[in-house]
Amino acid sequence: MAALTGTGAGPVNIFPATCGAASLVGKEYHLVTIGAADRDIIVSAATSVLGLGVLCTAGAVGAPVTYYGPGSICPVKCGGTATRGVRAMSDAGDPGKAIDATGNVETFGTFLESGIDGDLVRFQVNPLPAGTEE
Repeated sequence: MAALTGTGAGPVNIFPATCGAASLVGKEYHLVTIGAADRDIIVSAATSVLGLGVLCTAGAVGAPVTYYGPGSICPVKCGGTATRGVRAMSDAGDPGKAIDATGNVETFGTFLESGIDGDLVRFQVNPLPAGTEE
């Protein structure tokens, strides 16, 4: 699959935040969740923390960053199998990369295209807590 360019040609809602406990440099298009402090975001493999969206602009610890929030259609980096129409969770083996959600976990949104590890695919950000049905 070819890599996407631009923002994925969809509506976007971009929010400001601060890079949390670990650098987000090189993590553009990874899934992000809340960090320990107000306005901090991080990549995480935790399945019990509500996702926020997809990292738009990266930065080092403490630096300003932005993320695509709810309602956005944007690229997301795959960490394994991504199936069009399936909800996404963060990959435990490569935190922040999106994979098909399994089990009763927090999800970040829905894949609009299918892909494999390393691909950028179109994604709709729509975080839901564990146990929530669409």
